[in-house]
Amino acid sequence: MTYMVKCDSCGKKYVYESSPMIKDSLWKKISNEHREGDKWVSELFCLECMEKKLGRKITVADLGRYVSTYHNQEFLRRKQ
Repeated sequence: MTYMVKCDSCGKKYVYESSPMIKDSLWKKISNEHREGDKWVSELFCLECMEKKLGRKITVADLGRYVSTYHNQEFLRRKQ
């Protein structure tokens, strides 16, 4: 099943599974993830906004331990 979500940066709707999961250290640089009470609040970004915020294209090395997730398998398929 695919989920349509809205990018918190540009507002564009995109398929949630089409945006890769990147290393925590990179995610912390581009997101405003924070805790509100007892729950975590995070943002969702499309691939284009993730790359814009990083200032470069996302590489396989950026996926780190998440390389085998469904999100990243889809990302790698599109890169070929």
